[in-house]
Amino acid sequence: MNLRDNFSRGKSFFVEYYGLLFIFNFSGKGEEVFEKLRVFFKHFGVKQNRISARNKKVFAISVKSRTDFWKAIEKFTDCIISSFEEDFAIFHASCVCSRNFSFVFLGKSGYGKSTSAKLMCDAGFDFITEDTLFLGRCGIIPFPKPIVLKSKRTWNIFLPERVPKRPPKNIVFFFLKRKPENYLDFKMKIKSIAENLKDVKNFEELESKVSELGFIRKIPKYKGVEMSLRSIYNAKKIELSWVINKLSSACFFKI
Repeated sequence: MNLRDNFSRGKSFFVEYYGLLFIFNFSGKGEEVFEKLRVFFKHFGVKQNRISARNKKVFAISVKSRTDFWKAIEKFTDCIISSFEEDFAIFHASCVCSRNFSFVFLGKSGYGKSTSAKLMCDAGFDFITEDTLFLGRCGIIPFPKPIVLKSKRTWNIFLPERVPKRPPKNIVFFFLKRKPENYLDFKMKIKSIAENLKDVKNFEELESKVSELGFIRKIPKYKGVEMSLRSIYNAKKIELSWVINKLSSACFFKI
């Protein structure tokens, strides 16, 4: 993503994301959140860039009041999802990562995906997403959207620099099978996962550590791939062969 100020047109800036160009225009009270949006996108900007023929689409987003701050992010998010739904597999999942692994939590709403991400971040893992996971041919892609997760490490929209640009390609999927009946017990299990898996270096060590925990069941790879495919928002709009190939190198467990 490239970020460029365009002061000749007043309060505005451009954001380029995978060939999409977003022009944020500020007026009135909206100018008060100009810097906040700059902070949000700054982490993803690597160099200045001009409008070019390679831009697939151009979106103009107006920010006229302070409350438009969130509306602008939501529109940005919606435009990306609709534009890339044929290129990326989009999961309803949370995700964090350590130095060597990306950990994905899948499950229905209320099953503990955000809680799992929060507790893992409290234990020192890096945050990727609490809700929308993008998987591309090159691996997991951090999606620039508001971070509303609250934890001891203060993850929020103003700290996007804490989101890794290139998450580890080794992926571990945890399926949350039901809504926690005892939330305290559920939290203790996630904390145990964080404590035991933070520094694992390879899949062999990871599986050994998981087996020691006792409350996690390993899922056969073919079954894990099948279950993961059912969690993809846009499964009917993408070529699944490359997704299956990508998932086949992952590891799957049920909590």
